[in-house]
Amino acid sequence: MADTQLLTHHRVGIAFSGGSVRGFAHLGAWEVLQQHGIRPHCVSGASVGSIFAVLVAAGLSAREIYERARTLNWRRLARPTFPWHLGLFTLTPLEHVIEELLGGPLTFADLPIPCALMAFDIEKEEMVILREGPVARAVRASCAVPGIFSPVRWQGRLLADGGIVRNMPVHVLREMGATLTIGIDLMPPTRRPQRVRTLVGMIRIAMYTLVRMTHEIDPPDVLIQPDIREFDFVRFSQRDALIARGREAARAVLPVLQSHLTSHLTI
Repeated sequence: MADTQLLTHHRVGIAFSGGSVRGFAHLGAWEVLQQHGIRPHCVSGASVGSIFAVLVAAGLSAREIYERARTLNWRRLARPTFPWHLGLFTLTPLEHVIEELLGGPLTFADLPIPCALMAFDIEKEEMVILREGPVARAVRASCAVPGIFSPVRWQGRLLADGGIVRNMPVHVLREMGATLTIGIDLMPPTRRPQRVRTLVGMIRIAMYTLVRMTHEIDPPDVLIQPDIREFDFVRFSQRDALIARGREAARAVLPVLQSHLTSHLTI
């Protein structure tokens, strides 16, 4: 689909949103983009999107990511904290898994493709963009959902999940020089009003809505939004179905992407 000459006139940036286990839909979308010749100039990510962002930034193909990530489960990524300290679980195991997937303890400077990850400074109540230092620890910080996973100390800051402040970080792609932005959104709006039945359900709906609101701050030029509303956020058994939905959504926007490639040539 993507003409080499067209791509040379564009700096494509891809933003991978948060969405927990729904993140496998990113893999399906990336597979289609890669098959059609899309090579990102830069990438960004928040929460689970940070994992896919760094793997793409490291130059891994969709097949390589699938082969390395197909055995992942919660036991490999997190463990309970006792006594509890600012979280029920720690993502220290995730940090080690990222290093394994990347082939070592890389820094952002080691990545072939520029990459930026979102985090939230809990104490200063501000957004933090991570672009330097150890990649695996930055991913751990970006994935640390407050109250569930322990936050991460980083250069004097206490960092948590970046999806709180910018769940689909498109703005940073433009700051990194992208002239055409693609956003992969794993938090699509629900089809119908949600019925509140429990306190936990109310909190979940409120958090989902708040995270969705951050998408609208700086929308991408091309939006890939897999239809994954019926999928929950915790079951790894859904991975293949999520990958398939990611493929479908990416294929659906190929005409839109082609239009942008041909109508926004830089002179």
